[in-house]
Amino acid sequence: MGEEELRSRLVASFALAASFALPQMAGAKEPIVLEPDRPWTLDYAEERCSLIRHFGNEKKGLQLQIDSYGSRAKFRFLVTGNYVPSSNKPAGLISVKFTPDDGFRKNQDALLGKARKWNAVSFGAAFLPVEDAGLDDEGLSQKEIFQRAAEAESIRQEFEQATDSMTLHFERLQDVHLKMGKMTKPLAALRECIDNLYVSWGLDPAKLHTQSRAPIPDMKSVLQILSSYPVSMRYSGTSAFISVRIMVDEHGNATSCVVQNNNADKPFRDAVCNSLASRFEPALDADGNPIASFYQTNVIYRIN
Repeated sequence: MGEEELRSRLVASFALAASFALPQMAGAKEPIVLEPDRPWTLDYAEERCSLIRHFGNEKKGLQLQIDSYGSRAKFRFLVTGNYVPSSNKPAGLISVKFTPDDGFRKNQDALLGKARKWNAVSFGAAFLPVEDAGLDDEGLSQKEIFQRAAEAESIRQEFEQATDSMTLHFERLQDVHLKMGKMTKPLAALRECIDNLYVSWGLDPAKLHTQSRAPIPDMKSVLQILSSYPVSMRYSGTSAFISVRIMVDEHGNATSCVVQNNNADKPFRDAVCNSLASRFEPALDADGNPIASFYQTNVIYRIN
């Protein structure tokens, strides 16, 4: 089963973006510590770049996959293997701690499912200090949340240089501590792959690196997509995770819509693009001038 196929089977609350949280976990047992048993692998795809590494051993271990569908700072983490708890629910919570963190980033929304025979969990995260990671949306309107999401991406090299591990706290089972190794070189390779994605999409990586704002969707289209659950999929009880990229010109016009996980059911693909592919506030360069760019988001359909 491919990674995108797994993603389409992992479902969560109906939302456009994952949120983060923070402080300290009251731990009971010491975490299980897993060493890597092979080097990082960089996987190139038409719409995605991924870092993949296995921890533990062939009999008992975990695989970590760090995906980017276009962002240089915010990633999608996919963890599969023996140490992930099983679940009969499509969604749950996970808490994450990187090496420099004082405590866990608590209760991140997570998608739960299976990857072949292995239990799997998927969640959003960034190699950023807590104060820079945009963890707390409490008190913000939906428009303010989207405006903040469009702010220039920040990369904190000092945080990445200090990061060589990640600890996962599941709702059940023992915490797991992954000794990832220094992340500076793997993340540099991942971002080189992402720049190649930009070029393949007809964009200038240098301009995207320095843009002061990404495109912001018209709130009407956001409200439309929240009510766009395809009838046929709803009646069949089908859920989906959809990663979507929309090209936006300097005038704020959407010029194309691409569903990045290409195995998604056509009704979901059509629902997302028909709702989102409309008007945007255009991206801005470092001087505040409109430029062509792209808008990328994840849409999660789930039957409550």
